[in-house]
Amino acid sequence: MWWDVLSYRLEDFLLFSKSIYYDLVASYNQALWPLHIVALVAFIVLTIVIWLPRYTEKTRLAFCILFAVSLSFIAKVYFLDYFTTINWSARYFAYGFFIQSALMVFQAFVLAHKKQSISLKVSTVPWLLIVIIGAPVIAWLFHSRLATVPIVGIDPNATMLALIAAILVLKWSRWLLMLPSCWLLISGLMHYSL
Repeated sequence: MWWDVLSYRLEDFLLFSKSIYYDLVASYNQALWPLHIVALVAFIVLTIVIWLPRYTEKTRLAFCILFAVSLSFIAKVYFLDYFTTINWSARYFAYGFFIQSALMVFQAFVLAHKKQSISLKVSTVPWLLIVIIGAPVIAWLFHSRLATVPIVGIDPNATMLALIAAILVLKWSRWLLMLPSCWLLISGLMHYSL
C-alpha cells in the first residue's frame, strides 16, 4: 500500500555506497590535482583584495566571473563526466549548476552596469576567507583522506558554500541564494545517508 513508502529510509534512495562515492571523489581530485592550487589561490587573492577599498567593485565583478566559470566547470567535469557514472540524476544537478553559472554572469552584467558603490564591513570579509580555507581543513580533519578534501572552485559543496558566503558578504541579490541552498540541502542529505 501507499503507507509502505513511510518504511523507506534515506539511504534506500542512494544508488551507490560510501566507498564508491569517496573513490569517485578521490579519482576526480587526482585527475585535476594542479588545478586545486590555482582555484584556491584565485579565491583567496580575490578575498584579500576586497579589503582594498578602491578595488572593491572590480573584485566583486571578478568574483562573479570566477564563480560562473567554476560552476560551469563543476557542472561539466564533476557532474557530467564523473558523477553520472554512479548516479543517473547527476545530469539534472549539472543543469542546476549551469543555471547558477548563468545567474552569476547576469549578476556580473548588473554589477558592470550599475555604478553604485557598496561599502563592505571589514569585519564580514574574513567570514568569506574562513569558508574558503576552513571547508577543506574541516573536511580533512574528519575524513583523513587528503584525496577527498573539497576545494572551492573544484568541489561542488565547497564552491556552493563559498558562493553563499560571497552573496551575503558582497551584498549580491538574495535570489542568488536559492540554488546553492537547495544543492547544499540535497548534498547534506546524501552525505548524511552515506
